[in-house]
Amino acid sequence: MKVEEASPSLPDVRCQKFAFQAAITRPRKFIFLVTGTNDSSAGSLHDAITQANNTAGADTINFDNFILDGRTKGIL
Repeated sequence: MKVEEASPSLPDVRCQKFAFQAAITRPRKFIFLVTGTNDSSAGSLHDAITQANNTAGADTINFDNFILDGRTKGIL
């Protein structure tokens, strides 16, 4: 059996094309931060859900530490 080695001077174009194509078609993942307990302004849970629904791909919603002091743990 003869095994051929790739020439170091010639890059494998197939691998480069695949990596480039994967980078283009991969949706970005966003992280939204809930910073307040109100329901109608920027930083609210409602705002974070709305923004996450308007972006492609799987997103993450995180809560700022001061919100999780016992007042809103029931909604989680």
